[in-house]
Amino acid sequence: RRNGRVPSRSFSGGGQPRRRGQGAIGLYGARDFTGGVSPPGCRGGRHVSPAISRQYGFGPTGGHAVTRRGPALGLIALVAVLWGGAFARDSVTQWVRATEMPPLHPASSVEVRGRMGGLLRAYTVEDGIWRLGAGPEEVDPRFLAMLLAWEDRRFAEHAGVDLRALLRAGWHSLRAGRVVAGGSTLTMQVARLLEDSGTGRWPGKLRQIRVALALEARLSKAEILDLYLRLAPYGGNIEGIRAAALVWFGKEPNRLTAAQAALLVALPQAPEAR
Repeated sequence: RRNGRVPSRSFSGGGQPRRRGQGAIGLYGARDFTGGVSPPGCRGGRHVSPAISRQYGFGPTGGHAVTRRGPALGLIALVAVLWGGAFARDSVTQWVRATEMPPLHPASSVEVRGRMGGLLRAYTVEDGIWRLGAGPEEVDPRFLAMLLAWEDRRFAEHAGVDLRALLRAGWHSLRAGRVVAGGSTLTMQVARLLEDSGTGRWPGKLRQIRVALALEARLSKAEILDLYLRLAPYGGNIEGIRAAALVWFGKEPNRLTAAQAALLVALPQAPEAR
């Protein structure tokens, strides 16, 4: 008893009195502010249970572990993938730029027109082909819509090669041991028509892909479509939608009916068989 007062005592577990300066038992266990170095398993003077150490990554010295390799390896892998992608893209770009291109301006038949602009006579080109020029604006819009829906639905989106269609065709061809499905875009068909190359062998297909990519890099979509409308085969010595419309139906391609347009869309698939 001092000055008429009894000093208070608080007891921690075990009935032992708590000294002044000694922490209470809390979430992390007994606290010790004796000023000594924290023993292993302690953080900031507080005892940390092994479960909490594992959960929050506390090391034996009270700090976070510095030997984590997962994030560093993941970052290295991401950088390697990005670098590899950029290298592959640059390599393909150089490969496409080095493509030896066929002539992009095929000859068209000479036309004799009357005073009112009507066609009086046309002459074949040098190789005996009837090939009359006709741009997309000179063709019935229904024909163009049917053509894109039948031949190349993603014509406006791809860069010359439709990977989904090509992979699907490649799978069917691998199973058969030869090229049995096309997968060709309109641009690839233009590449084949410009060089008059076949489609039954892998080297020919690879050449079409390369020329198609180069065409997309040099020409607009309208110019590529114009080439197809000039070069599409319609049997015998007839090439192009305009020559076919005049020979088959005696009219310009901007006056086709829906049935006539559908027939002329299908004919280039196998012109000799039809």
